[in-house]
Amino acid sequence: MLVAVASIVGGMIVLMVGAEALVRGASRLALRLGITPLVVGLTVVAFGTSTPEMATSVIAQTEGKPDVALGNIIGSNIANVGLILALCGLIAPLPVQAVTVRRDLPALLVTTGAFVAIFLRGWLGRLEGAILLGALAVFIVYQVRGSRREPQVVEAEYAEAVEVKGRHWPTWLCALAILVGLALLAGGGKLLVEGAVVLARRIGLSERVIGLTIIAVGTSLPELAASVVAVLRKEVDVAVGNVLGSNLFNILGIGGVVAIVAPARPPEAMLALDLPVLVVSAVATSIFLWTRRSLSRAESVLLLVGYAAYVAAIVA
Repeated sequence: MLVAVASIVGGMIVLMVGAEALVRGASRLALRLGITPLVVGLTVVAFGTSTPEMATSVIAQTEGKPDVALGNIIGSNIANVGLILALCGLIAPLPVQAVTVRRDLPALLVTTGAFVAIFLRGWLGRLEGAILLGALAVFIVYQVRGSRREPQVVEAEYAEAVEVKGRHWPTWLCALAILVGLALLAGGGKLLVEGAVVLARRIGLSERVIGLTIIAVGTSLPELAASVVAVLRKEVDVAVGNVLGSNLFNILGIGGVVAIVAPARPPEAMLALDLPVLVVSAVATSIFLWTRRSLSRAESVLLLVGYAAYVAAIVA
């Protein structure tokens, strides 16, 4: 038991260090190549914080554990909204720009619906994976083009968040940070998966529940840290954009890679509760942010209570 817990905690720590190294190296390399901080924040940083989920899900899928792999994707998306966004909303109300409402929320609803449709078909294969990755590429292009129309306040927030001290790393150091980050992500993901599976068997929980809770929350820690720090710095658009971007990447990027690496049949156990909660969380977030262009503390409490009820239900 203690060995399994140590493996989980150690895997989470290694994943966070690896994600930090990868994001720092990739973002500084992008800045050196002349890419604007806004585009770097919307793409490299937002997607980079999801690399722990990527490493964990791919390793779990290749080891024949689709409950862990897909549970991590679904659980991370639910945790991003019900836990991370809700906690940020409790710290301070989260007003959002109109462009976020017009662009990111519809994309989140469409990708969530597409993911559910794939589950209902009963097969996650290479064709589905290619479609998901193709959609991710389209969304990235759309993000980059849309960044030219972002308000100046959003550009300033991302510039402050991305352009940190030491951004002028030499190219070789950027490349080294990326390689070290990738290696740590692979090692940390393996430690986390192995420890979680052993723990599940010892305490009588299914791999699905472990993937939806412990692994999902553990691999979402980079998003939690990035979003909370952004809110404390009053960079609200960075915090909201990080959560929405992470959810999109989890479905399109991680789901696509998992399907291509090891096609599998989605676990039917996730159809009754997990997928409906995924849809409800996406719809509720969209409604909250759409109606008043902000997430209030009361709405944040609702999201947090809903997440706690969901976790209690699947554990029970």
